[in-house]
Amino acid sequence: MNSKRFICPLALILSACASGPGKLTQTEFRTKITESGLKHFELSIHPDSYLSKKIQPSRNSRDPLKRKKKLTRSLTNITNQHIENNQFCRSGFWVLETQTFSPRIRLRGECNEVATLKDRNNFPDTVIEW
Repeated sequence: MNSKRFICPLALILSACASGPGKLTQTEFRTKITESGLKHFELSIHPDSYLSKKIQPSRNSRDPLKRKKKLTRSLTNITNQHIENNQFCRSGFWVLETQTFSPRIRLRGECNEVATLKDRNNFPDTVIEW
């Protein structure tokens, strides 16, 4: 695996919760409710283009699999915070897919419960491509 494709994962994830000027990333939480009522979501983290050019890939000897595990764990924690705040999944969720390489870092999941009419009204389909 080419180490030049890694942006310092820990800094990227930790900065996802930052606010105000100079933040390194932008997070997006998108939803999709199927006709049968399945509730899917996607949390994406996009690095700020100006600052991401200044971040150099990590050159230490850390194992890429360990970095991926840490990044996935951090991504799951950020997703849990979003879910807790917006109440999209009231009975938990399970992870369908994670993508942990730059420039697009994301987690896709499905809620453990089916959508109600209130869910359909509160959470429009904002996932462009599933």
